[in-house]
Amino acid sequence: MPSLVGSEMCIRDRREIMRQIPNEKVIYFGDTARVPYGSKSKETVTRFSRQIVRFLQSKQVKAIVVACNTASAYALNDLEREIDIPIIGVVKPGAKVAAEVTRNGQVGVIATEGTISSNIYTTYIRQLRPEVQVTGKACPLFVPLVEEGLWQDPVTDEIAKRYLSSLIDTGIDTLILGCTHYPLIRSTVAKVMGDHVTLVNPAYETARELKELLMEKGLFNPVPPQLGTNKYEFFVSDGAEKFVHFANSIIKYGILGAKVIQIEDYCCLLYTSDAADDLLCVDLYGRRIIKKKNTTNWNVDTIVIAQLIPSIYEVSVTLLSNTEAQQKKYHYTYTT
Repeated sequence: MPSLVGSEMCIRDRREIMRQIPNEKVIYFGDTARVPYGSKSKETVTRFSRQIVRFLQSKQVKAIVVACNTASAYALNDLEREIDIPIIGVVKPGAKVAAEVTRNGQVGVIATEGTISSNIYTTYIRQLRPEVQVTGKACPLFVPLVEEGLWQDPVTDEIAKRYLSSLIDTGIDTLILGCTHYPLIRSTVAKVMGDHVTLVNPAYETARELKELLMEKGLFNPVPPQLGTNKYEFFVSDGAEKFVHFANSIIKYGILGAKVIQIEDYCCLLYTSDAADDLLCVDLYGRRIIKKKNTTNWNVDTIVIAQLIPSIYEVSVTLLSNTEAQQKKYHYTYTT
């Protein structure tokens, strides 16, 4: 299998992955056309995430990192059961560290509205330490401030004070930076919260967990690539020049360019049968089934995909039994 690791979303996490697994080739995709995800619904974030995973699979990656807290909270469980390659998010590693380092059992989480409303950090932390109290605070303005490069700016200082004052009052001693943009204003957050509060950046633990996962699965590449090999590829859904400028200001790697792709073309449709819990993933772009679950005794007979209008597909799938004269038929209308 090619030495490829796919990374969805945040360039900051990408830098840590580069450091932890320097011999791997990494494919990066940033959904620059549709961010931020934090204010979007679970259904929308899951649909976007499936498209991105489908794109990364088309690059034959051997593992995927969902380097976005909102996508990890909303979509990761679905993605894990839909694909056959290892996939990890950033929430569990961050929750694990916070549960380990808190001294007084009071943990805060700052994140997007979507991540906070999902209560995903609370769930994971309490699985490890049920007695820990978790307080969440949505900080939606932090993302645009970071995107504008206002990392150390009076405006950011003032917004941080307003957002974080309620967390200070709770007496937390540990604070999770629960959005992959937030480590870029770590110094501002630290100044407001004080030295007694430990800041947890899930990116570091996620990169470590990825390395351990690759080693456990026998996928880790200990050998440096051949001289002249392009180890890193960057793809975005819009604004490639702006992305390159922003990325180079963070990772100091010298990114020369990024390619814009039409991510909406990478549609993936999930079918579930009420009776047998059959699961099919149909690739609308490639017009083929990319995964079957609980259908090992069935072969695909026909797939008919009709594009009614640019964003709506009508899909019919027929399966034939290997063991007896039976058919299963699925019919669905899907909006991209």
